Amino acid sequence: MSKDIVDFVTYCIGNLARRLNLSAGEVYRMLKDSGILSEYIVPSYDVLHTFSKEYLMEDLTEYMREKGVLIFMKQPHDEAYHAILEAKYSRIISEISEMHDVPIEQAMEIFYTSELLPLLEDGVADLHCRSNKYLAEEIWREFCEKK
Repeated sequence: MSKDIVDFVTYCIGNLARRLNLSAGEVYRMLKDSGILSEYIVPSYDVLHTFSKEYLMEDLTEYMREKGVLIFMKQPHDEAYHAILEAKYSRIISEISEMHDVPIEQAMEIFYTSELLPLLEDGVADLHCRSNKYLAEEIWREFCEKK
């Protein structure tokens, strides 16, 4: 998976999370478990990334409804804050992949299933202000401890 696709996937996850008022981790699991991530978003990147954000979110939420993974929608959060977080998430995923020589897909799985992600999303202890490298190491340490 290329860096551009990782950027796009984190963009989709972040925007869906805001649109559905769910955590990024929850959205990632929904997309992954339903196959939407690996069977639709990633292979359709060349087409999907050309759509407007509004059209893309409508398309993805409709597809989530069709697949039976979306039951409700809540109000969105502040766009600017989450756009910055999405970019940070993409950089953390890349750091994990590069620092520990794991495929980007595995780094994404490690990131979106980490216990640190909800803390980042909630702004606990201003974790989002920490360096990408520091957060990547903390997430990797947590991953290693789970093994």
